[in-house]
Amino acid sequence: MKTLSTLRIILYLMAGLSLAGCGKKEEPKPAPKSYAVSLRVTGQNLQGLGADISYATAKNHIRGPYGAGPTGTEAFAATASKTFDLGRLGPEDLVEGYVNFRNVRATTTPRPPATAVLKMEIIVDGRVHSTGQITGAGPAPGSGYNPHLQGYVALETENL
Repeated sequence: MKTLSTLRIILYLMAGLSLAGCGKKEEPKPAPKSYAVSLRVTGQNLQGLGADISYATAKNHIRGPYGAGPTGTEAFAATASKTFDLGRLGPEDLVEGYVNFRNVRATTTPRPPATAVLKMEIIVDGRVHSTGQITGAGPAPGSGYNPHLQGYVALETENL
């Protein structure tokens, strides 16, 4: 008889525990984080340098499904002052940008003016995240000859 009452208690406890889980509501999953991203390009003294920029965006570049986002190129004759709105990017997107002086190579003479500057900034939610820049003074960090003078800037949103 004692075994029967112990068995009954165990059954009641198990039933109570299984019913206790029935009333719980599942927490809704938070929406994936997204970021407002734009590229700001500025430059001066660009005459004759073949100044241009290019950019590309890859969606879900880590786990997929992969997709292309906004891309573009633009040339600048003397000055540059333009912002490119890339829209909202998700938690695993990639933005890559290049600034170029296509007429400037390591052996170009005469050298371009040291005051020549072309800069691209990646702006995330209103703040500058990273910058790529080239100048007539020669390669700076993140730039080099390939075969022309080129600078690089990138953003991987999973690192924000």
